[in-house]
Amino acid sequence: MKKKRISKKKSRIKTKRSLFILFVLLIIAFIFLRKEDIEHNNERISTVSFVRGVDVSRYQGDVDFKRLYEQNIRFAFIKFTEGKDYIDPNFQTYWDDSYTWNVKRGAYHFYRFEVSGAEQGKFYIDNMGHLNDEDLPPTIDVEFYGDYVRRPAPKEEVKRELRIMVDMLREKYNKNPIIYCNRYVYNKYLEEDFEDVDIWYRYIGDGIPQLPGDRQWTFWQFDDSAKLEGYGGPGANEFIDLNYFYGDMEDLNNYGRDENN
Repeated sequence: MKKKRISKKKSRIKTKRSLFILFVLLIIAFIFLRKEDIEHNNERISTVSFVRGVDVSRYQGDVDFKRLYEQNIRFAFIKFTEGKDYIDPNFQTYWDDSYTWNVKRGAYHFYRFEVSGAEQGKFYIDNMGHLNDEDLPPTIDVEFYGDYVRRPAPKEEVKRELRIMVDMLREKYNKNPIIYCNRYVYNKYLEEDFEDVDIWYRYIGDGIPQLPGDRQWTFWQFDDSAKLEGYGGPGANEFIDLNYFYGDMEDLNNYGRDENN
């Protein structure tokens, strides 16, 4: 009996040792695969041309676009309107100064789920008026806020109203609008529709983001806590958002131009 107990004990020890070795091998395999994935993403980043830009609103205070340009910033999305009755108080100053210092500019609208698409489209158009041929297309920022974080607006309702606004902007400016979103908004409202708009995608993480169905994003917000020189003042945020445009400077210069011109 004693020999049998010793034999069973040895068997349990051997089993535990085998499981431990297997566990260690799995960890090594995971680390190796993770390293390969990171190296692959780094290789992709190094072989794709990106152009760097920012997005700004009144929270950046006094913005010196000349100083931003000197730090390799070549485009800027500028907060313009929100809902049907708000205009960013710093918009006109940013709009004029970015043009002066050769930073390609775009005016974005913060979309409000409780306001109709027609009202929001009209408010943008009435207050913007003309866009230059070299300006970025009109942009709609769609993100969850307030109670909509926990209870998103109904899918079909948002798609219907957002479509109305998109079509109004396209008809007015003859440019394909841009929609800003994160993966939650994209998956809920955009994945199966809006293939006629360009995507400005928020992704803060490792590697290059990939959209479902191999759809290509056009702009990528990759950092929401960057620090640059050239903005600030009383009450201003110490951080600024950084973005990439998918392409080189020639692509960016040609991007968004009216095809009829």
